Amino acid sequence: MRRQAVIGALLLVCVGVALGTTLFRSDIAHATGLAPTVATTDGKPVKSKSSGPNSRSLTLEYLNGGDDEKFTSIKASALTIQGDTFGSTTWLYLLSAGQLVSYFYLQPSERVVLSLPKPIKIDEVNLANCFGSIQCFAQVNLIGS
Repeated sequence: MRRQAVIGALLLVCVGVALGTTLFRSDIAHATGLAPTVATTDGKPVKSKSSGPNSRSLTLEYLNGGDDEKFTSIKASALTIQGDTFGSTTWLYLLSAGQLVSYFYLQPSERVVLSLPKPIKIDEVNLANCFGSIQCFAQVNLIGS
């Protein structure tokens, strides 16, 4: 009897973890601030982006398909990238005029801080894949001119 109760409890915990990492992942990301949103006047949430002439900050979300963010080009002299903190390996591409500039294969929770010796022009960031889940996030900050 006791063995069945332990197995039942473990099964319940496993189901809860599975639901938490799949169905409620977006809610968890929003609650922890990994996927910040702002509300528009119609009440629909949109991704939060801050930008200026010398910087670009993006939060990308992959959900059963990539997330591609295009913007006015920036000559980046430094960048920071935060990989998914929920356990997925992510593929992130930096592009300029449709051409690949740089590629990052980020392990779960990996953070890249890179100062570039020569500024590179970037006008698109693509979160192309996440391994280990159907949903993942990446935070990208480009600093330049």
